[in-house]
Order: sequence, then C-alpha cells, then structure tokens
Amino acid sequence: MICGILLAAGAAERFGADKLATPLADGRAVAVAAAAALDQGVDRLLAVVRDAGSASACLLRAAGVELSVCPHAARGMGASLAWGVTRTAQASGWVIGLADMPRVQGQTVRALVERLRAGSAIVVPHFHGRPGNPVAFGRALGGELARLDADHGGRAIIRAHAGAVDRLAVADSGILMDIDRPGDVVKIDKKVKLY
Repeated sequence: MICGILLAAGAAERFGADKLATPLADGRAVAVAAAAALDQGVDRLLAVVRDAGSASACLLRAAGVELSVCPHAARGMGASLAWGVTRTAQASGWVIGLADMPRVQGQTVRALVERLRAGSAIVVPHFHGRPGNPVAFGRALGGELARLDADHGGRAIIRAHAGAVDRLAVADSGILMDIDRPGDVVKIDKKVKLY
C-alpha cells in the first residue's frame, strides 16, 4: 500500500490567513486541489492538519479526505511529516505532498508511485532539470521519516541517501509552484498556461 501524506498543518504566516482554504480560478480550495492530485495515484490519502476546525480542514473533510491532527505541528514541517508517517506505519511507501501546491498533476503522482512499486527508495520529480514536490519514499526509509522533527523535512533524508535518489523527469510545472502570498494564487494559474 502506497500512502499519500498531504502536509496541511503550516501556519501560513506569510499569507496572513488560511491560504489552503483560498479558492483557485476553478473554484476549488488550494488544499482540496492539492489533495485531489495526490489521491489520483495512491492507495490511501491522509492529510495532516494543525486544527480540525480550520476552514481548510473542514473543506478537506467535506471532500472526503481523511484527516489527522498533529498536536505538535507548530514545531514545523518535519514534525508533521513524521506524524503522518507514524499514523500510516503499515504503508510500503509514501508520497509526501504539500497542500500549498495545488497544480501538481495526477499523472506525476502516478509516475512516482510506479517507481516506488518498481523498487526505488526515493523518487524526486524534475521539471526542466529542477527538483520539485511531491517526493516519494520507500518503506526502508520509514524509520528515518518518523524521526524527523522541527522544520527539518525530507530534504535531509534525500541528501543522506543521494545515491539512492531516482530522478523522475516530468512535464509538470506544477511541481515547482507553491503559494506563499495572496498574489501567488493569481500568478499560479497564469504560470500554468506559460509552460
């Protein structure tokens, strides 16, 4: 079983509001669009949230996404990632997606999962040579993922196992596009059309 973990527990300090609940041009909330793409390739999807009552958590729940509240999300992304992995410890691999990256394509997620099933330990998508997200990790790295904390995410594990990284070339500019500030919501739809 390959599990998708959607990291949706950030504080969104630069955005100034619950950016994950912000609607995109197609009407879907940022987090819901990110979850929909991740869900296209995995066997189970779990969204790690900071507060079950937040607007974005409510929208994710309404979209049928399984939620898990991370009690120490304030410590950073690494803590949230570890929480998601420990809640899905039976998985044979994980695809870690970011809820503020709503333009990742489902075909990218499916390709990541195929590489995991074929035996890759770490799969990183690349668009025109640039690495992006989501990133996939095989079961052998579950223990290291579960020990992450603070704001130290998967990058440290990727660096530690550089020789095991499978670079997946994709035609998906969405792997590079995240939303940090209110203006990014408008820009992201324009950028998709440029590629």
